[in-house]
Amino acid sequence: MRILLATFGSLGDLHPVIALARELRRRGHPTGIVTSEYHRARIAGAGLDFYPAAPDLRPDDRALIQATMDERRGPEEVARFMLRELPRTYADYERAVRAHAADLLITSDLAYAGPILAERIGLRWASQVLSPLSFLSAYEESVLPPVPWLWRLHVLGPRIYGAILGLGKVAARRLAAPVNEFRRSLGLPAVRDPFFNDKHSPDLVLAIWSTSDSRCCTSKARPESAC
Repeated sequence: MRILLATFGSLGDLHPVIALARELRRRGHPTGIVTSEYHRARIAGAGLDFYPAAPDLRPDDRALIQATMDERRGPEEVARFMLRELPRTYADYERAVRAHAADLLITSDLAYAGPILAERIGLRWASQVLSPLSFLSAYEESVLPPVPWLWRLHVLGPRIYGAILGLGKVAARRLAAPVNEFRRSLGLPAVRDPFFNDKHSPDLVLAIWSTSDSRCCTSKARPESAC
C-alpha cells in the first residue's frame, strides 16, 4: 500500500509523523509526507518522499509564532492562518496524492484539506492526533488554553460537563465557514464540526502518544472515554 501523510506545524508535529512513516516504510509500504517546504531537508534526510504544500509554516517566522502562541487567541489564529490557504493546500495535496500514487491518506489536526480531498476523489483516509486533548472527553477534564478554568466544571458530572464542551464546539463553528464554503464549491455537503468530530476518520484514528501521557498537563482526557 502506498501511503501519504499530511501534517503541519513545528518539529513536535513533524517528528511523530516521520517516525510513523519510517515504520510504515520498514513494513514495505512506500510512504511520503506532504507538508511545509521548510521541512523538506529533514524529511528527505529520513529517506522519505517529500511533497510541498501551502502554507509554508516556518518556525523562524517570529511574528507568526508570537501570534499563535498567545494563550487565549493562539488556537484561533492558527486555524485562521490555515483556512486562508485552504484552496492552495487542497491543490497541493491533490498533486501530492497523484504524484505518490497514494492508496491511503493520513491527516493531522491542521491538515483541513485532507478529509475534503479524500471525500472528493474517493481516497481511503485515516486521521491521527498527537494529544488526548483532541478527543475532548465529557468524563475527564480537558484544559483548554482559551478557557483554562473550564476543567473545574467536570465535577458537575459527564452530562453537564459534556453539554458545556458542546457549547464550546458550537462557538468554534463560526470559524468553520471557510471549510464549508470550499466544500460547497467542490459540490460536497457541509459538515458540522470540522475542528472536532469531523476531523476524525470514521474508519481509523491513530492516537500517537505514550499511554503514560494520557494524564498530562494539557489534557486529562483518555481516548477510551472520549465523547
